[in-house]
Parts: sequence; C-alpha cells; structure tokens
Amino acid sequence: MWSAPRTALALHIPYFTPMAFYGWIAFLILIISEIALFKGIGFIKEFFYIFSWWSYIIILDAIIKKRRGISPITSNPKCFINLCIWSVTIWLIFELINLRLSNWHYINLTQSLWLRWVGYALSFATVLPGIFFTTIVLMDLLFKRSKSPHPVVLQRRAEEGERGLGWSSLSFEIASFFIGVLFLVLPLLWPQYFFPLVWGFSFFMLDPVNALFGGKSIISDFRRGERNITYCLLLGGLLCGFLWEFWNYWSGSKWIYTIPFVGETKLFEMPALGFLGFPPFALECFSMYVFVSTLGLGVRDPLNFDWSGCICRLAVPIVLSIPFWVVSFMLIDRYTVVSYGLHIP
Repeated sequence: MWSAPRTALALHIPYFTPMAFYGWIAFLILIISEIALFKGIGFIKEFFYIFSWWSYIIILDAIIKKRRGISPITSNPKCFINLCIWSVTIWLIFELINLRLSNWHYINLTQSLWLRWVGYALSFATVLPGIFFTTIVLMDLLFKRSKSPHPVVLQRRAEEGERGLGWSSLSFEIASFFIGVLFLVLPLLWPQYFFPLVWGFSFFMLDPVNALFGGKSIISDFRRGERNITYCLLLGGLLCGFLWEFWNYWSGSKWIYTIPFVGETKLFEMPALGFLGFPPFALECFSMYVFVSTLGLGVRDPLNFDWSGCICRLAVPIVLSIPFWVVSFMLIDRYTVVSYGLHIP
C-alpha cells in the first residue's frame, strides 16, 4: 500500500537536488573564489575570471546531468576538449579584428609570459561552452515540451509550386552571405562608424553556408518555424554577456572598453548599449562552430546535450590552432594589453 507514495516521492526527489554532485564542488569553488577575491588574495584576484567561468560551466553541466542523466562533458570529454580548442580559435578571430577596431584593451595582466598565455587559453576556452551550455539549460527549462510555432513562409518555389512568392531559398542564402561580407568589410574600412556590425558578420556569412553543406542552420530552422534554438541562443548570449561583464568588473586582470558614440552610461565596464551585441554574438559563435563541424572537425549538433555518440578529432584542430594561437597571443601582448600587474613566477 506504500509503494505508490514511495514511487511518487522518488520521482520528485531529483527536483530538490538541481545538479549532480560535482556541480556542488564547482559552486563551492566559486564561493571560495569570491571570498578570496574580496580578501585581496593576489593569484585568485588576478585570475578570478578563470575560476568563476570554469565553475559556472561545470555547474551548468551538472544541472544537465541531473535532469537528463547525461551531459556534454560526462558523455564525451573528448568532444568537450574539441569545443574548448575551437572556442579559443574562434574568439581569437575577434581579437584580431579588434586590432583594427581597438574597442577593448586588457589591464593588470601578469608579467609572466607563460602564465599569461595559459590564462589567455583558459579564458578564451570558456566562450563557446559558456554560451552553448547556457543555451542547452534554457532550452530544457523553457521549451522542453513546447511545440514548434507556425512557420515563416519563405519557401522554395520548386517545393511549394508557387510563382512569384518572394526569393528562392538559394537567392536568400546568397544575399545573407554578402550581407555578412559587408558587415565585416565596413568595420575594417571605417571602424569608428561601423564597429557594431562585427557582432553579426559571421552569422550572416556562415549560416547559409552551413545550410548548403547540410549543417545546422538558424535561418533555415527559423523559416521552418523551429524558433526555440534562436530564442534560447539570443537569451543565452545576453545572460552570458551579463556574467562576462559582472565577473570581469571585479577581477584584478580585466578588460576595459574604448567604444565611440555609445555614451558614458555603463553597466560594469561595458557601455549599456554594448549589451545589445551579446545576443547576436551567440548566433555568431553557433554558426562558426557549426561551420567547423561541417568540415568534420567538431560536434555536428553542439546544442544536443547528448554527445555520447559523437566522434571528434583533436589532432587536426590542435595542429591548425596552435600556430594561430601563438601569433595571436603575441599580437594581443603587443597591441591590446596596456598594463601589467605584479609578477607571478
């Protein structure tokens, strides 16, 4: 007679423990790091960004693990490492563009070259996991049982048998690609006026290419009425943007902004209007990593929390990335870093 209540209780217990045990360890590390930061402990203060973001990523993975029984990190650590490698490489593309834009600079970095470069790698490796894991959790929480909305009608003529109803799919994809090219060229030519376009160029360029190569495409999904990924990526980008700026603000080593025309009103170090760039940046990160995946060098569906069946290469990404990292780190040191903190041997 007690079997039914016990069964019901067992079904509800997981919701009182929102994440797997290792998430609580990461949460404890985050709390200790916060305390150490405000106590002024040098090493923690200088590398607080790394402690906070890696704790956050592990917490998200633990939440996914608890709710689903599997997670990106625990299902396939090799694919997670692949994601981290490409995260560094993809973010460095924006660092190189910033050499022309000069929109942000780094201050109070350690004088130790090897430690500084390791810090670059560990920091930049959090970008894609942070966005993707946040998006996965949002999709699970907000749209777990929802149905797809009504589709946007931008169909292929051949498929629908219609005449004169808008662009063909191919024309739409070509137009999107050239919009992306324009979004890249204009900021490089006139950075003072067109710098915001950088936070969208790769999405318009690569998303239609991904569709043509059979990869995940935000635009294609949206046109079919599958909009949940788009909404969660945009929201995830905004949430990650808030956390990036929040944790950066308190860090000893940090970035600061020199952005024209956006006023003096700031939230943390970021001018308030600058937060509008984080949602499209999430779309960019998704399209860039999916493009890598279409080449057979990454996870085909990075927003699928179950990576257990994925096969990812590590040797090729490492061989391609390491020389690019070294050159980029040298350029960051020379042009983007404006001050150094205490020497840490």
